[in-house]
Parts: sequence; C-alpha cells; structure tokens
Amino acid sequence: MGSSGIKLKAAVFFFLFSNLTLIAQTESERDKRPGGIFLQAGGPTLIGINFDYHLNNLLDIDFGFGLNASVQLGIKYHPLGNKTNTIIFPYTGFYGELIREINIFGGDTKSTIGFYIPFGIEIYVYNGLTFSAEIAYNNTRQNFGQLNTEKVNYAFRIGYHIK
Repeated sequence: MGSSGIKLKAAVFFFLFSNLTLIAQTESERDKRPGGIFLQAGGPTLIGINFDYHLNNLLDIDFGFGLNASVQLGIKYHPLGNKTNTIIFPYTGFYGELIREINIFGGDTKSTIGFYIPFGIEIYVYNGLTFSAEIAYNNTRQNFGQLNTEKVNYAFRIGYHIK
C-alpha cells in the first residue's frame, strides 16, 4: 500500500470516528447555535463570505459568494450532529457552483458551472467561534487554470455561529 493509500484510510477513519468528549450536556453545540457566518479561503469562491443554517442536527444549508461573483449553494450532512458530547463534527456535502474566470486585466470573462463534494471537519472552538477545513472533489465544465476549477479543491473557514 502506497503512502497516499495510508493517508486516505487515515482520513476516512478520522472522518468516521472523530469525537471529543466534553462535560455532559443536554443539547449539542449545533442545537445551541443554528446560524453561522464565515470568511472562506479556497473552495468554489476562492475568497468570500459563507453562510450556513442548521436545518436540523444532521443537515445544513450553505450559501457562499466570493471573488469575481462566484457562488456556491449546497447541503452538508453531519453524521455526528446529534452528539451532545462533542465539538468536532465531520461532514460531507453536495454543492452546485457558478465560477467566473478571474481576469486581472479586465475585459470579457467566462463562467462555468459544476458541482462540489466536500469531506471536512467543523470544530466549535469557543462560544460560537467555529473553524472548518475540507478537501473536495470539484467538477466544473471548464478549467480556467484557477484553484477553484481544479478537480481537487480545499477550503478553510473561520467564523461565528449565532444563538
């Protein structure tokens, strides 16, 4: 088994079995803070603002917009969303995306559409402060040679979940 196979198995293991025990609680962190706003680096929008709302403990709806009017809209599934003794929530999701070509010299730009499938981890750090990181399969109709049109994509978010 190669190095990449070991890394993939380790990532899947961490995704499925991550859990951080806290003092006993009656509701999850996700129950307490259903809406969030984040700064995002990477992903379909490259640099942007992201909003999410917990439809329930397991599902989020997510919307982001960013650099050059690129947008993402999707749903995330948190398999540990019902846990009351954790602040770490692995997730996966499915997003539609509209990505615009970046042209620093002005002029006409192209647009492309696609879908984005992330595998990530969301951590409730302190009193609503939230951090998340993900790796994703990204499928766009065109590749503009930008990070957000490559087949493998990454995103990092830092923000706040509101009561």
